[in-house]
Amino acid sequence: MPKQLGPIEITCDAPIYPIVQSCEKLGMHAPADVRWSRMSHFLNGRGGGWRELLRRKPWELLFEMRSLEEKRCFCAEHLPSLSLYTFTFSTGKEVSYFLGQCQRCQTVFWEEA
Repeated sequence: MPKQLGPIEITCDAPIYPIVQSCEKLGMHAPADVRWSRMSHFLNGRGGGWRELLRRKPWELLFEMRSLEEKRCFCAEHLPSLSLYTFTFSTGKEVSYFLGQCQRCQTVFWEEA
């Protein structure tokens, strides 16, 4: 008799689906089919993030910014630079995100503006 498995935990680390769909028009490769990672979650999972940097003293911040440049994507490629995009919904509501895609593994990194 097969062993019963418990529920599977699924974590979605992407913005809402209309934003994901729209990213193809921005030139991103297959945004609905690739990994998405919120930059702050990615960096916090690897020993610090943007919010932590903001709590540092100025001389510590200089050292941390150098360290941030050395952070690598899941595939060991340099992290992509993030560009600011503003999306307008049919209701007139606007939301802004910083977005960038890894050239090697196509992971899309994002953060709310």
